[in-house]
Amino acid sequence: RVRRDDLDGAEADYARALDLYTAVQGNLGLATVHQARGDLRVRRDDLDGAEADYARALDLYTAVQSNLGLAHVHRARGDLRVRRDDLDGAIKAYLQALPLYQAAQGNLGLSNTLVELATVAAMQGDRARTTERLEQAEPLVEATHNAYGRKRIADLRRWLEQTR
Repeated sequence: RVRRDDLDGAEADYARALDLYTAVQGNLGLATVHQARGDLRVRRDDLDGAEADYARALDLYTAVQSNLGLAHVHRARGDLRVRRDDLDGAIKAYLQALPLYQAAQGNLGLSNTLVELATVAAMQGDRARTTERLEQAEPLVEATHNAYGRKRIADLRRWLEQTR
């Protein structure tokens, strides 16, 4: 329903899913739904609600030892902090995601997180750090055929050229 912009319907589906996973003590399912509901709440500009869902998802992913789930939530928390203009908090969250993506061999997530770190460095006006992060991200972006990453890298390269 989220893809069809039926956000109220998605919210209701998430509430039902949480009830069902709670009944069967399905921690992985609970974690996934909390993460998805956090994403939905970000779309609705309910950043505090999103933060609460992400915190719950982190607890549950920790309980089931899901490095990939933990990495995704840390990256989502980084994105949330960017929206709040907390760039230092975003960097911290993204850096927490990196080793988890590496452990889970989640190269697409790893490449996107490195691109986000480059973006934050650019937002801070740090050309050297932007370049460093781009150099880390580019091989992974190419290896994963990551169209999103390619576009973001091209945008950041243009920014580097314009701010010379």
